[in-house]
Amino acid sequence: MKVKLLFIVLIACLLASCSIDNTLYNARKYFREAQARPIGATGRPNNQAIADYTKCIQKCGYILTERPRSSQAPEALYLMARALYYKGNSSFQALDQFQNLIRLYPESKLIPDAYIYLAKVNRDINRIKEAEAELENFIRNPQFRKHHARALLVLADFEIKDKDYHRAQYWLEKILTEYSDAKEHDEAFFLFGKNYYVQGNYSASLTEFEKMIKNRKISKDLRQEAEYYTALNLFMLNDYERSYKIIRSNIKNESRPDKLSQALVLKARLQIALKHFEDAVSEFDYIMKTYPRTAAAAEANYYLAEYKFYKESKLADAATSYNRVRTELSTSDFANIAQRKANAINQFNQNQNQDPINNLQQYLDYNYQSADNYINPFELPDSALVIYDRILSQKSRFVALADSLGDEMHLLQLSMDSLATVIPEPDRESSPQTVAIPDETITKSTETDSSLSKPDPDTKLPVTTQATESIVPGNTPSFPSFPSMTSDGEVPKDTYLSERDSTEYEQALVTETISPDSVETILPQLNPQQQTLQSQIDILKGRIEVHQASIRRFDQEIIPYINFLKAAIYKKHFSESTELSAIYSFMTAYYAENKYTTAIGNLIEDKPIRLIDPVEERAEQKLDLALSFFETAPDSMIVLLNELKASEFPGVKTKTQFRLGWFYTFEQPDTLRARDFLDEVLKTSGSSDYATLIRRFYDGRNFLFNLPKPVLPDLTEDKTDTDSETPKDPKPEDGKPEETPSGDNSTLESTPTGETDKETEINPAPVDIPEDEKPKEDSPEQETPPPPPGQQ
Repeated sequence: MKVKLLFIVLIACLLASCSIDNTLYNARKYFREAQARPIGATGRPNNQAIADYTKCIQKCGYILTERPRSSQAPEALYLMARALYYKGNSSFQALDQFQNLIRLYPESKLIPDAYIYLAKVNRDINRIKEAEAELENFIRNPQFRKHHARALLVLADFEIKDKDYHRAQYWLEKILTEYSDAKEHDEAFFLFGKNYYVQGNYSASLTEFEKMIKNRKISKDLRQEAEYYTALNLFMLNDYERSYKIIRSNIKNESRPDKLSQALVLKARLQIALKHFEDAVSEFDYIMKTYPRTAAAAEANYYLAEYKFYKESKLADAATSYNRVRTELSTSDFANIAQRKANAINQFNQNQNQDPINNLQQYLDYNYQSADNYINPFELPDSALVIYDRILSQKSRFVALADSLGDEMHLLQLSMDSLATVIPEPDRESSPQTVAIPDETITKSTETDSSLSKPDPDTKLPVTTQATESIVPGNTPSFPSFPSMTSDGEVPKDTYLSERDSTEYEQALVTETISPDSVETILPQLNPQQQTLQSQIDILKGRIEVHQASIRRFDQEIIPYINFLKAAIYKKHFSESTELSAIYSFMTAYYAENKYTTAIGNLIEDKPIRLIDPVEERAEQKLDLALSFFETAPDSMIVLLNELKASEFPGVKTKTQFRLGWFYTFEQPDTLRARDFLDEVLKTSGSSDYATLIRRFYDGRNFLFNLPKPVLPDLTEDKTDTDSETPKDPKPEDGKPEETPSGDNSTLESTPTGETDKETEINPAPVDIPEDEKPKEDSPEQETPPPPPGQQ
């Protein structure tokens, strides 16, 4: 009986053991099947793969629940963590399971792989520093040397994604030289070639991939990817025929959806390069329909938009395709640049018919922004130069209009003068006349009073009459008789005015008795034709003044600024052009003391560029000199500071006032004198760092000497007195641009006035010149070179 019972127990244990073994076997099987399924075009596992990963997780969970202390538990936990990781939507759960594996089974042979996967998961959940730290600690541990190659490969992949290509190359070379027998060697070889490609070194990348293709030992998948990058490098090197041949072969042998769609995009791009435009458009349409919401569909839309913009000049269609990039895949590498180009096209279509005569500032804003968009993101500097020359040519329109209006005004003035010779001689013996006077010449109190008071007879007012005939040569104008005034000062109803005229002027006319002696003097002023002519002359004067102001703005602001923008383009994109020298010659001849002339000179000599008025720069140099006397000759410092305390430049003035206030507060105490300087800083620069520092020892009324003395800042380091956000465009309401510092010939961003010393890159941006920093016009007596084209 005991033997029989023991036999039954043994059979039960064997069955249970087989059940556990079968469970782990099935978990491994589901995981292998999921891994074998192709990745979708989205780069994520398809639905069948996700289902297999889920079954694997369930099987492993059963083992960990029923037999947590069995020898199979570590593998089950490792398998579950990997399934959660590859499933694609359970990164945090995978992180927990890998950490549990390391914590619960530290002696397991799976620990090295768990560390590597732990770094991958941390990377996926955006713990980038933690991920790299995990791997760098791992490769320093000699205990895991057999697994160092795998860790180095993952680390190199991280560096490539972070665009730290030199560091990635270091790790890859370490694998290729020190771990040549490792199974990761071939994959490292592939990443080595890819690293050259992402750096833009297409020749070196091509060489590496061609070597890789010749190696018969590499896997089929790596060979296919090497062929794709070979074709891609040939495309970037403009060898389109060879590239097209290789990519067609690659497409025939590729079965992975994500890789196949990628190859199809390259094929369509090659068709455009080979001028098979209809085939390329059809290929793009096929990709977008077959692989929607994928990286390939987003890329296809982007390159289709490029074709429509650059080849067909269909801006509306291009904008539509650019906008679809983000719709297809918001995380696409092309999403941001496509959105910028779509926005630029929208800007091109807005207010494109701006007329500078009607609104010069709006015209400038539109064209400056358009030129900036052509430079970046479309990389069409030629188009930007065309826009700048078009702006410069508008000055001639203003000059022509001002001259034409001047001629017209001169003719009107001649007509005015001719009228003075045809006015009839008044009858001096006639009774006093009553003359109609416009109510605009009466005080406001008269306008509000229902009964108008009679003006002082001694006061001579301008007289208005109603014209009955037009003035033509040989025709003397006739003037109506003046109405008589009643004894009470009222104008009779039966005056010379018609009923319509009487109604029109009933509330606009007042009367005044004028003696015959005064009629001759003021009668010409009563001529309505002269009034009409004078009104027209006044209007023309106003229009001429507006045009002359625009001409001055071209001479003082627009021309020097645009020449600087053009110089930056020629320097960056056309290094062999002679235009840059021509622009500099023009600027030195006509704008010798202009900040843009100095900037162009520095640009030519590859020196750092700082856009600042020369006068302001000299004031800053004087301030620096004064501050340098602090220890050796403080009296000299005070003398120079007193000369600068009323400077016209806010930055210099604020620093000077602050330094004087500090001096009379702490170094040579005289609080009465210090108070004046400190109050001025608080009043004019209340939000600056200097004002903030002042409030630590002076609250605007009392000195706070009971508090610790603050540290005097180095005033020579900061050239600004306030910090503010950099505006993108100039404000159209005043038309005054912000100061524009620059640096290493790459981009030029506009910055607020008062921040002229910050050094940034040079790239033309739509800004104007502040009114108080307009360049001075020079009129050199010596012979000067003619202006560059478009500036006559």
